[in-house]
Amino acid sequence: MSDYKFLLEKPSNEDLFNGGSHSRIAQSVYQTLKDDNNINVIGVEGELGSGKSTIIEFVKNQSINQEYDFIEFDVERFQHGATKKALIETLYHNIKKVLPTPDSKDRVKKAKDMALGNYFEYTSQVKSSISMWVIVFALSLLVASKVFIEASVGLGNTIKILFNLIFGDLTVSELTVEPFVIFSFAVVLFPAYIIYCSSKEKKLFGYFSRPPTVGELFKRNSRDKISETTEITKEVGSYELQEALQVFVDELPDDSRFILVIDNLDRVTSEKLREVWSDIEVFTSIAQNKIQLILPYSNTHIASALSEKGEHSDANEGKEFISKRVPVTFRVSPITSADWKNQCETMIAQSIQNIDRNELPIIIKLIDLWSEFMTKQITPRYLKKLINSVVSIKITDNENVSVTSAFFYQLVIQFCEIPLEKVLSKNIDHTFDADNTETLAAKLDAKLKKSFPLIQQQLSFEQWSKELAAIHYQTSFEIAESELLGEPLRRALHNGDSAPFIEKQNIYGYEETLRSLLAEESTEDIVGVMAHMADEAKTQESVGRWFDKWLPVIDGFIGQDDNNIKDINSWIDNHATLKNANISVNSSRLKKEFSMLDLTSNQYARQNEPLENLKSLHGLSKLLCFTPKLFTQLSAELFMKELWPHRNTFSYWEIDKITLTQEFVTELYDNAATTKYINDDLLAHVASNYKVGWPKGNKVLDRVFNTWGDSSTINNNPLSVEQCIYYSSWYSDYNDHHFMSQYSNIEDSNARQKWLALSIAHIIYHQYYSDISQFEAYLNESEDFSRYLTNYLTISCDFDRILEALSDDQINKYLKDSVKELVRTKRVNKQQVSNTISHMDELVKTGLSKTEIIVWLSSFSKYQESLQLGSLQNTNSNFVEAVFDIEENTAIREKYLNLLSSESANAKWWLTQIQSPNNNIRYIFENWFESKHKKFVSCSNLVSAIRSFVKDTEPRELALFNDKTWLVTLFKSIPNKSQDALSRLLSKELNQKKTPIETQAAILSIFGEFVHLTVSNDTDEQVQALTLFEHFDENLSDDNASWFDIQHYQFEHWSEALLTSFVEKLKFYEAQGYSFHNINTDQSISNLKNVKLDSAD
Repeated sequence: MSDYKFLLEKPSNEDLFNGGSHSRIAQSVYQTLKDDNNINVIGVEGELGSGKSTIIEFVKNQSINQEYDFIEFDVERFQHGATKKALIETLYHNIKKVLPTPDSKDRVKKAKDMALGNYFEYTSQVKSSISMWVIVFALSLLVASKVFIEASVGLGNTIKILFNLIFGDLTVSELTVEPFVIFSFAVVLFPAYIIYCSSKEKKLFGYFSRPPTVGELFKRNSRDKISETTEITKEVGSYELQEALQVFVDELPDDSRFILVIDNLDRVTSEKLREVWSDIEVFTSIAQNKIQLILPYSNTHIASALSEKGEHSDANEGKEFISKRVPVTFRVSPITSADWKNQCETMIAQSIQNIDRNELPIIIKLIDLWSEFMTKQITPRYLKKLINSVVSIKITDNENVSVTSAFFYQLVIQFCEIPLEKVLSKNIDHTFDADNTETLAAKLDAKLKKSFPLIQQQLSFEQWSKELAAIHYQTSFEIAESELLGEPLRRALHNGDSAPFIEKQNIYGYEETLRSLLAEESTEDIVGVMAHMADEAKTQESVGRWFDKWLPVIDGFIGQDDNNIKDINSWIDNHATLKNANISVNSSRLKKEFSMLDLTSNQYARQNEPLENLKSLHGLSKLLCFTPKLFTQLSAELFMKELWPHRNTFSYWEIDKITLTQEFVTELYDNAATTKYINDDLLAHVASNYKVGWPKGNKVLDRVFNTWGDSSTINNNPLSVEQCIYYSSWYSDYNDHHFMSQYSNIEDSNARQKWLALSIAHIIYHQYYSDISQFEAYLNESEDFSRYLTNYLTISCDFDRILEALSDDQINKYLKDSVKELVRTKRVNKQQVSNTISHMDELVKTGLSKTEIIVWLSSFSKYQESLQLGSLQNTNSNFVEAVFDIEENTAIREKYLNLLSSESANAKWWLTQIQSPNNNIRYIFENWFESKHKKFVSCSNLVSAIRSFVKDTEPRELALFNDKTWLVTLFKSIPNKSQDALSRLLSKELNQKKTPIETQAAILSIFGEFVHLTVSNDTDEQVQALTLFEHFDENLSDDNASWFDIQHYQFEHWSEALLTSFVEKLKFYEAQGYSFHNINTDQSISNLKNVKLDSAD
């Protein structure tokens, strides 16, 4: 402590600045007061702390030597009391010392008392009233005093008699009683009895009212009415001040001189200042040269206070007030830069005696740099305050910090209120724009940037940053660093506060501290912190840099973390927030937690309260895009108890979109039957997913629902409307009347639609189609109605029953949309496909396309497996035609085509089809193979059948075969190679001598475009060709004529006789209108025809 010294805030006795402005101003003030007697008010104007008090002190010292009396009045001390009263008291106590006579003193004292209201006169008129009890008490005392002697004598005699009665020989019979004695004794005791009743607050003799208090009895207290007239001044006003001051001045000797200093005007409230300011005029008009006034003040503060008018003020107006009251003012000039710097060094050296002299220039520069933010001028008071604050830092210092650091801390952190974290971080991060000095923040940044090089002339960054932290927390370096970084980061980590992690990231030691913190704490908390700053990662550059640097580090710690998760749901939510912000965090811990929670459905069902674990599993499943084991084989019990009731919570799993299988629904029903409960909306959900052909729920749920249902129950719970379809009587008993009677009483419109759908389903099930008429007035074929009817038909009816209803004209129009929905949503699990095919036309009328129907039926693989060749022949021809007409390649079409290639379709079967084709088979070949240019690849049996048909059929029967088109269609359907082979075989059969002419003619007529004649120079071949040409005679057709016209006859090798016969037949055919262009172009034919023509001529 001996090395440090505080600088006291008091006026100095000497001018400490080389410029000497303070002493010169003081001399000028004194001379003005002394020499110019017409001026009795002088102002000393300067900023707060600029040295006005020092100047006053200089004036005081000079005035004492000249026999001036100095009076100092501090307005600030009396601003909350009677200021004028205090001023009068102060003047009185100083003036009375110089008054020459007792009379003067008395007159001054009286003036003072009159001004303060201590002296007054008044007249009082009093009217009093006396209580009746006082009168009674007074009379009782008066009477008691009169009979007191008799009572005393009687009491003495009584005592004497009693004594003789006890100890003497006096008997009772000898006793005599004096009535007056007893009366007098009672009268004497009566006042005492009144006092007793008054003190005990009892009624007199238990009957009369309670007497007044003892004080009222003895002191004659009563209720008085007083009227006064008083002339007293309650407060001291300007008038009283003027009157008192006039007396004071008049009584002062002519050679007396007083200087009154009214100080600290600029430190009182505006109201008090205006009050005091108005009194200055009193001094200017009365005091003259006996009492002269000095007013030290700050022009800025006084002008502002004087000009206040509500919310508006005019500083110029305030300055006018000042100039009017104080026409003569001496200004305290600012201290020159050289003066304050020299004096500051001296003051620092006096206060901190062990300072390193090399620090002084740096400290002076820092003061000069930062002082503009604290004050307009550097004043002695400001320097003292700054140095004293540094001295206090050094006294409490635990680490012997440098004086430079102490000054820097005080200037920047304490005076400018810049956060310590910002000061320490700016040394690392100089990304701020120091050239942009338009804003205060920019100016501060610029000052910081200039400060760092100054400090680092003496100290390293690590050293001064540690010292600033130690000063701030007034502790050791280690604890300060912990408080600056460690503890704030730890608290922020536990509270999920992201701000400190960003704000402190540039502070020295941050990286080491954060790594240490991550190693000590669970990564659960840092994930929460990152989630809070995730949204800012893309918009704030500092947050983005933090993630770039620290996310890989945190990922490493996550991979090593084996701490238990305290709040797994919040932890999952935080990971989800990061994922949504596209921030990828190490998922190893997520996967670990998922594997711990990833139990089977039955394992969860066995837990007492599985909901919380399921919520956690759901969150992890969503984050990792993993499917839990519980959905591999979902338990109906878990589904009913947990998943379905909380399906909105488990949105990612889409519980309401889980495919309900027949087995799962059966399990649901069994579980409901066991527990005798199933949620109504789950029941509705099952109905919307039920399929025709599944086991009937009524066989199980009859134990749960055993009522038809009624309007009152439905109105209380609209979801209960569907329960009746699980009631066995719904199926065994026809009860349309019940449905009709309850319908109009159902309030909920949706429930009415369901009830109506149940009614129609009931009619369809029992096949009372005509009863639909009683409901038709309510049927509007709405989308809701159709959907509900679809659901109830799946539960109650098989598909054959539905198709039967679809065939009925009375009810089918209400069924169309439902049937269409069943097909399109594939909600028919089981049906007789052949029966459905027979209703192809009805299905088409519902609006279903043929393609939709066939594709849907193709999904029933059992039907396809059961198909035989015979069933293909017997299938509804419209259906078969549709199968091969649609563009869609369906399984049924493939099955039909495969049947044509199966073993059942042998040569014998094909021979039958050639001779008498089935309509479906014929349609397939004509509209599939021929029209669409398809080839029947597995055609061996068909080829064999064609060969057999040609060779083995009786010639006459073959000649009568008239379905040439069918055989050509079959021939064209086989592959080209097979066609060539068969064509060669038929051509051979055509050209053989042993082939009957009828057979040859049939081959030509049927397969003409695939066969040809073989005619060479062999006479037998020529004869065979001629025979075949002549065979048709009048039965020749255009096709036959065309075929003959394109054959190659080699007529040049024919004999004249054969050629003549051919020409004769040719002319016969031509006469019938047939044309043989190619034959006629042959030279041999044309020459012979010409010869014949000439001979005829």
